[in-house]
Amino acid sequence: MGIVILIALLAAAPGEGLRGEAVAVNAGDRIAVRVQGKALKVRLAEIDSPELKQTFYRQSKQYAEKLVLGKQVELRVKSVDRYGTVIADVVLSDGSRLNEKMAAAGWAWHYRVELPINPRLAELEYEAWSKKIGLWVEPQPKPPWEFRRPDKIGRPPEADGDVDYEMILAHGLAGNRKTQTFQWPGCRRYFKITPKDRIVFSSKEQALSLGYKPAPGCQDVSSDD
Repeated sequence: MGIVILIALLAAAPGEGLRGEAVAVNAGDRIAVRVQGKALKVRLAEIDSPELKQTFYRQSKQYAEKLVLGKQVELRVKSVDRYGTVIADVVLSDGSRLNEKMAAAGWAWHYRVELPINPRLAELEYEAWSKKIGLWVEPQPKPPWEFRRPDKIGRPPEADGDVDYEMILAHGLAGNRKTQTFQWPGCRRYFKITPKDRIVFSSKEQALSLGYKPAPGCQDVSSDD
């Protein structure tokens, strides 16, 4: 779908969700929804399901198909990534969220890339893990974001419109809550940020908008220093 048509659809009902039929399920976290005759690529927000060559991909996809394929849904859009993929919560006819159902059944991880962190998804992931259901039957299943991580880490996105939602954690753009600064793996002290102080940003623009500054020695986060 052309980006102009997509923007027009998203602007058609400000403050409301887009409604349509789920016409395809490509993975546990990726579906296609026909809205006003146009098929939108939809990425479920804040969850991450197994990739094609990972264990449990088929089971995760089949569970999503059972819940959503051929049914009417509402898209509560959060953003659109650089490829025109709609990032959204997918609401089913009974008011429940497909995103939450996937996590609750153990067929997706909580994808901690949005601010603030979603406590409901964190709780559902923990409950599925504690019950050892879905993919959690394995003691240490590999998260999809690690499976997708490239050998070479590229430059972090400058603006929100440049973000590839699948690769946010690979960008490595992280802030330090104590110092209110941000850096990425090319910066000298990137790995010195403790887990409790680390906050993940999707782009440089987001970090700056939240009042974080480039860390000393990392003034140009788009260079390989």
